[in-house]
Amino acid sequence: MLFELAKSLKREFNLRAYQGLSELTDMKLQQRAQTLVHLAQVFGLEVQAQPSTPLKIDVDWIESLLRQRQQARQEKRYAESDRIRNELQAMGIIVTDQPDGQTRWHR
Repeated sequence: MLFELAKSLKREFNLRAYQGLSELTDMKLQQRAQTLVHLAQVFGLEVQAQPSTPLKIDVDWIESLLRQRQQARQEKRYAESDRIRNELQAMGIIVTDQPDGQTRWHR
């Protein structure tokens, strides 16, 4: 349960920081963060806050790589597509292909 709660908070952070989107209201986000801290303390775990400002990433460069990857996929050059995905993954960028054909990413 702790892992899933932490994962959902990290996802929300990524959506807000890197894509300007939000799935949770500020109040819900605060409530979930407080719940995570409380549950962690119950289990004797320490919670350390991440820096409030995310690391600077070059969004244009990432979007460019994703366009190259999409082109490679359309041309059935799957090895190239996988290489680009792996390059992004090595940088901590998670690439998710949506059922509607769009590709989303987050850190």
